Amino acid sequence: MLPVTNRTRGGFAYIANVINVSLLLTASGIAAHAAPPPDTAPQLEKTAISSAPANNKYDGHIPPPGLGDGESVVFPANSRWPIIYRDRNGELGLTLPMSEGIWGTGDWFGLRHSLEDSGVDITGGYTNNMLGNVVGGKKQGFTYADQIWLRADFNMEKLIGWKGAHLGVSVIDRNGQKMASLYTGNFFNPNQIWGSESFELYNIYLDQSLFNGWVDIKLGRMAVTDDFAHSALYGLLVNNGIDGQPNAICSSGYMTAWPASTWGGRIRIDDKKDHLYGMFGLYQITSRQYNPNYHGVDFGIRPYDGLGMIAEVGWTPEFQPHPRPVDTPKVSDVPPSDGDDGWHGMAGHYKFGAYYVYWPDIPTFNGQKAPGTYGFYWTFDQMVYQAKPGSDCGLTLWGACILAPDQRTAVLPFSFYGGAIYTGLIPGRSKDKTTVGVIYGAFSDVYAHSEKVPTLPEGDRGVPTYELVLEACYTIQLSKFWNVQPDVQYIINPGGTGRIPNALVIGAQVNFSF
Repeated sequence: MLPVTNRTRGGFAYIANVINVSLLLTASGIAAHAAPPPDTAPQLEKTAISSAPANNKYDGHIPPPGLGDGESVVFPANSRWPIIYRDRNGELGLTLPMSEGIWGTGDWFGLRHSLEDSGVDITGGYTNNMLGNVVGGKKQGFTYADQIWLRADFNMEKLIGWKGAHLGVSVIDRNGQKMASLYTGNFFNPNQIWGSESFELYNIYLDQSLFNGWVDIKLGRMAVTDDFAHSALYGLLVNNGIDGQPNAICSSGYMTAWPASTWGGRIRIDDKKDHLYGMFGLYQITSRQYNPNYHGVDFGIRPYDGLGMIAEVGWTPEFQPHPRPVDTPKVSDVPPSDGDDGWHGMAGHYKFGAYYVYWPDIPTFNGQKAPGTYGFYWTFDQMVYQAKPGSDCGLTLWGACILAPDQRTAVLPFSFYGGAIYTGLIPGRSKDKTTVGVIYGAFSDVYAHSEKVPTLPEGDRGVPTYELVLEACYTIQLSKFWNVQPDVQYIINPGGTGRIPNALVIGAQVNFSF
């Protein structure tokens, strides 16, 4: 989408600017009144930190903290402590006096840059879910849940000369209520921040890159879906059925996901020339992995723990690539940087995976013993329309399918997830994303006739068949480190029994990176 500053001057440009300012002010009001002061989200991918070189003068002075090349203060005018700024595309954004790039809390008076130069990168964030069930479900009500996380990445080459090695350590604190059990009565929990409601150690792992990035090995405490069946695009929705990864890979396949970790390792091989890769992983499977009482520090491996094996192959093409022009236009015409130089074609990701879990203690729905379970998954996302050559603005389609054939162990033998994302739908808001999604799960016949089905208000259990969720979310990118996501979910056949009325959930998610 073309920036407002490059459009024909007139009524349309004026209306776009009004919408632009209104979105900023409305979203900042929502964040200020509906939630405590914001702080980040795991789905925010790290991007390049903006810099303010000493020779980039602003009214005879070095630019205010947090503003980089081509960025300028809008309000308060000529201030060293801006609140609203204009980026190099001419679009408005909110900032904080000490922020810098994705760092909402700034560079800590130079300490953060010193640590990075020494090989220590510290990031973190805060996310909250504020959702209300306004129609249908078990009953109407509001829930609030949040999480704070901190992560440290140690570049071992800078620290001790160990080439290609990184040590990662992270912790997380979660609090709040589960919308599904309290109000909607459905399987796909509307708020993604649920599980392990405590303070705990999330992961400790060593990541070793070899042969110029062609081989990567990762070992330690981590979750399976940190690497497998994962896409950053899933974080643009709020429902736990898809946020982070497709739900069935965990609920039916016993693979671990944020915020639960176990011992494991994976090896990845990349064919950079043909955009192909393959991964294989081995992970500890245990009934203790989602127990918050262990706080993530139960490092033991018991004889009755299981072993999860998972493999994935993928293709990451880029159609109609757009090399950056030799004679780059003025700064305001350059698309925002997304890593590298920000110019790219229509990117896609196509993945196929399979898993097998060997674990004599797998619970079944008919009381029989099951020494293992297995399944398959297919996921894809593909940009199909690029509004401006070389930019992120345009339409991306995505989808996922999980097949878990053993109905004795799988709650959802078949589930489907899909939708569309349009970046830059509103003129002057090229970083905002409009996302729609559908989540469908068909319940196992064995599960449907078991005592594992939650009791209905009438006292019986019913026979679950399927559940369907329709969701729409608009991500308002207030700044590089802060976004607000108004969200609407319509839940059809909650719990799958037909006994609970369809539910309408309205709310928002706020993400802030420290």
